[in-house]
Amino acid sequence: CNDILADISTFEVLEPIAVQEVQGLISSVLEKESLITRSYDSLIKPGITDTYEEKLLTSVSGTVKHWEDLINSVVVLSDENLAELNNLLGNLEDEIDSRSNTAAAIKTELEEILDETGQVNASVNTFSIDVDRYINESQSALNTLMSLLINAAESAELPAVNIEDIPDYNLSTKKDNLEKEKNAVLSNLNNILNRGSNLNSELDSLVYEFGKLDTGAITYALEQRSLLTDLILSAQEIRTLAALSSFSRDQSMLENVISEKVPAFREKIDSIENRNNLDISKLDAAASSLDTMLSDLRSAMADKKVDGIRDINSTREELIPLFVTLDQKLQTSFDENIIKSRNIEGYIIPGIIIMSVVSIFFGILIAFIVSKSIIEPIKQMSGQLKKAETGDLKSRIKIPSDPEFSQIAKSVNAVLDTREQILNETASVSENIEKLRNELLGSFMNNKELLNSMAAGMQELLQRFKENPVEISEVKADDIFESVELDVAVTQEAIVSTERSKKAAQEAKETIIKASETVKDIAQQIEQLEGSSERIEEITNTITQIAKRTNLLALNAAIEAAKAGDQGRGFAVLADEIRKLADASGNAAKAIKKQLNDIQERIQWTVQNMDEGVSGVEQGAKSISDLYQSIEDITDRVKQVVGTLDDYAHKSNKQLMANQKLMDTIGSINKNTNELFETGQSIDNKLETSKQSISD
Repeated sequence: CNDILADISTFEVLEPIAVQEVQGLISSVLEKESLITRSYDSLIKPGITDTYEEKLLTSVSGTVKHWEDLINSVVVLSDENLAELNNLLGNLEDEIDSRSNTAAAIKTELEEILDETGQVNASVNTFSIDVDRYINESQSALNTLMSLLINAAESAELPAVNIEDIPDYNLSTKKDNLEKEKNAVLSNLNNILNRGSNLNSELDSLVYEFGKLDTGAITYALEQRSLLTDLILSAQEIRTLAALSSFSRDQSMLENVISEKVPAFREKIDSIENRNNLDISKLDAAASSLDTMLSDLRSAMADKKVDGIRDINSTREELIPLFVTLDQKLQTSFDENIIKSRNIEGYIIPGIIIMSVVSIFFGILIAFIVSKSIIEPIKQMSGQLKKAETGDLKSRIKIPSDPEFSQIAKSVNAVLDTREQILNETASVSENIEKLRNELLGSFMNNKELLNSMAAGMQELLQRFKENPVEISEVKADDIFESVELDVAVTQEAIVSTERSKKAAQEAKETIIKASETVKDIAQQIEQLEGSSERIEEITNTITQIAKRTNLLALNAAIEAAKAGDQGRGFAVLADEIRKLADASGNAAKAIKKQLNDIQERIQWTVQNMDEGVSGVEQGAKSISDLYQSIEDITDRVKQVVGTLDDYAHKSNKQLMANQKLMDTIGSINKNTNELFETGQSIDNKLETSKQSISD
């Protein structure tokens, strides 16, 4: 209005009376404008000046700080959980090592039993040779005595048998020696059986100890770790949404956080095992800070701007008639002046056209620069995140020159690098576990085939014993020799069976060692995954800070644009683009959250593979149980050898008794022959005496 008065005075476009009327109208307009300014300063300006903003920003800062403290407390619990998990894994490793040492001691004792079995086998061979020699000697004595009996029966002379011709056989002493030798062999066999029984008990104990290995605590610790990670992510989400609601003036978003997110967070905390170690007052303080922030946000939004706008509208309606009257007067004057200025119309219109073209050119140039510097990097990052969602992790974002966008691009590239590394490490762990599972399966299949072969061999030996019974009293010397060879073969088969059992025990030990290494590898992979989660969390914090600064920049630009009026439209466009940038940053934060969820799934997958490693340990216990069965088979075979030796001794006793009876019969015949000889001599003497008496 002052410019209009100055122009009227300068160019003298109105008459003096008209100038006075215009001055009166302009004074009324200025008075109304002053009233509008006072309404704006008293009712509207406090809502958009730093008074409410600073209070709201203070609330936002306090809320962020409270939630940061709560997140740090949960992180402390997560560290304690990690230490507990490492301790459980170490205990499991120690228990497996202890079982391995016990298995090694059992292996040593089994080797000693095998050595003693070899010694018993040598004793059995010696005993078989002595029995064979004793039987041959008895048979020779029997043949000699039979020959003497036949000669005595055929002899016509007396004495029919010469005592000096009868050999002296010391069969009783040899029988006693054989009895002692048999008792020594039986004693050694009983010792082996007792040690085998003790070894059986140790194996039962070892199998029981392996069955007691409990991985439930490890599984529960992993579940708690997953829950703590979810708590950290939920707290970060609440913190981010609270900050965004303040910057975007979205009251419904903040109310949703308070009514849904915070109660859900409390329920998750209630399911934590060691929640007593968490300072619940920090959660209460964080929740209270959200309520304070909501109150400040409502104060910032629900101020007296409505009343001020209503007063300004009322004053503006009063200004309309004044502007109409002023416009009519000025229009009348302008119409008159237009007629006078038609001569210069030809110069003004081209000038306006030129100014319009120049303005359009500069507008296009500014839009192009803004598009290149702001919109293009955002589009590029959005496209790259979409590629990452579809599985393309090789391509990366080109780093722009702008420092804000370069930081975001570096963060997104770091997220992609971390995810690619995690996927590669997870694939490597999967391949190693699959390879170990195949090796364990092959080892157990070989043990199964070996035990089946041993069982078939033992069945064949039993069949051979059934088909070829040994009876010493009814066979010749060659048959006895074959029977002894059969006993030796049985003992050799037992030795082969025990050697196979040693091999099975060794394979079981290797299986347990591999299972232990599997548990160690999985523990290392879990630690690497945790480290990757921490790196991604740092990147998320960086992007969140950038988003905060961007929102503040957009807010300041919007305020400056509102103050500048029409001249601030360019700032309004810039503020809109900056808000788009903030939205893109929010999308990037969502993508990072998705990456963290992917990491959670990988951790669960690793837990399943740990369960497979524990199954491998159980398979090792089963292999040792099979070894125990093999040792029992060996014990049965040794018992069969003992039975064979008892049968030998029984038949030898029968043969000795028959020989003794034969010797008694021969002695009786010899005695009768001597008596007959003495009677004949007496008769001869009497006949000789009678003959001499007759001669006399």
